[in-house]
Amino acid sequence: MSNLIEKLTSSTGRAFFHGHVMRRLFVDIAAQPAVELVSRVDHLSLGSTTLVRSQLKPNAGTTISTAQLAVVVHDNAPYDLEWRYVDSETWCQQRIEPGQCHVHPANTPHVWSWSAAPEVTLMAIDEQFVRQTLAEAFDAAEHMFALQIGLQDRVVEQMAHLWRDELNRGGLGGRVYLASLAAALIVHLYRRYGGRNQDLRRYVGSLGDNRFRRINDFILENLDQDISLADLAKVAGISLHHFSVAFKKSTGVPPHRYLIGRRVHRAKELLLHSDQSIADIAYAVGFSSQSQLTTHFRKLTGKTPAQFRRNLL
Repeated sequence: MSNLIEKLTSSTGRAFFHGHVMRRLFVDIAAQPAVELVSRVDHLSLGSTTLVRSQLKPNAGTTISTAQLAVVVHDNAPYDLEWRYVDSETWCQQRIEPGQCHVHPANTPHVWSWSAAPEVTLMAIDEQFVRQTLAEAFDAAEHMFALQIGLQDRVVEQMAHLWRDELNRGGLGGRVYLASLAAALIVHLYRRYGGRNQDLRRYVGSLGDNRFRRINDFILENLDQDISLADLAKVAGISLHHFSVAFKKSTGVPPHRYLIGRRVHRAKELLLHSDQSIADIAYAVGFSSQSQLTTHFRKLTGKTPAQFRRNLL
């Protein structure tokens, strides 16, 4: 996938499948493309989360393991998927319909075969972030995610629309937004498929004035940096999951939206009081490009930075 890496096992690890040498692939979804599997790809990796939209090549039989927890949503026409566990000779087969999803646990190889060229959208999440989120939300020492194929899950299907939108926008929401999407996905999967007897820990309080002041000061002092959700939670001194809930209760908006608002506000000050170029201002307030600043600036003010500056003259 444009940034999916494949690592092949040694020849001693190969097996034969229908008269052909079976490939063994370890895929790090956050890295370089597994060219044997993918013909077309959009790819976005920020922090612990990676989004991919791709078209797969037909595959006659490959043992595949992924470095991350991967949730895959099927996008186009129905197709037949076959798979089996590596220590089993029994094959499973299922007709996969558009909108259905699969859950692939990290570092768990399975043998896969399909004859079509399906289009998929997926979110891949680093194991450390998965464990951290589950520990904070459920007091879970370890997760119990298992392979799930062809799930009809409307929540995940709706989430996939947000993933595609963020891919189309080129990561406009930044690491904080992707981390929020990933945390929501993990909590949903665990509640529905991984921990039916677990109760979500409750946190009903807001941040409080002193804690919010520390967070706001940190944001203003580091606007030019790539601030993550984990950074903000650490400053607040509370867990990642609880921080997101408490922050929205305190401000009325999610952390990533507040962060964008602070960046746009600081950009307005620089447009008003400095002669820096708009591109330099964009980098100074933490946007990755002038176009990213322009998009958020226009959304919040109704004007582009250039129009805002001209109106001041």
